[in-house]
Amino acid sequence: MDELSRQAEGQPRLGLTQRQFAERLGVSEAWISKCVREGRIHRNVHGRIDPDEAEEMLIASRDPAADLRRLSLLPGVSQSTQELHAYPKARTLRMVYQAKKEQIEFEKENGELVRKDEVSAAFFAVARTARDKMLLLPERLAPELAGIRAHRKIVHILKTAIEEAMAGLLDTDFADLGAGDGSSPAARDDEHN
Repeated sequence: MDELSRQAEGQPRLGLTQRQFAERLGVSEAWISKCVREGRIHRNVHGRIDPDEAEEMLIASRDPAADLRRLSLLPGVSQSTQELHAYPKARTLRMVYQAKKEQIEFEKENGELVRKDEVSAAFFAVARTARDKMLLLPERLAPELAGIRAHRKIVHILKTAIEEAMAGLLDTDFADLGAGDGSSPAARDDEHN
């Protein structure tokens, strides 16, 4: 006695076999078996499939992206259907962009990220200060070195002066130099010349 005859006579429904359910949906029995193994379709205590429940479960577990991939492989599918496939990609890209933007804001707030122009201005200030200190050395040391004939003593005086100039450079607070005054390194260079 088949399922329809049982229902007509008021007997309890046993459900469909996997083969019957596959025929009803127009799919292969192997695909139905796979869905049962994956838990996308449940069998009842009799080992049968309730078709209404199984169809609802299949709809609920459906992967829209996989459907679009299958559609795009079919000949004659319109470009608009294939364009639907681009929407999830665009949405994902937008979410990635938003996450990166939020990460940058977070890093800025925590002081882990600084603006490129601020770093450029601070570096320019360091380089300018180092150059200025080094350019002052010949004028400052010339009178002292003029009367010295000993090579070692001249080298020692020069090394000591350079080390002092560099030590002073390390003690300088460059956060105030050049950053935030609105001028570019080129503009500050013009001011010094």
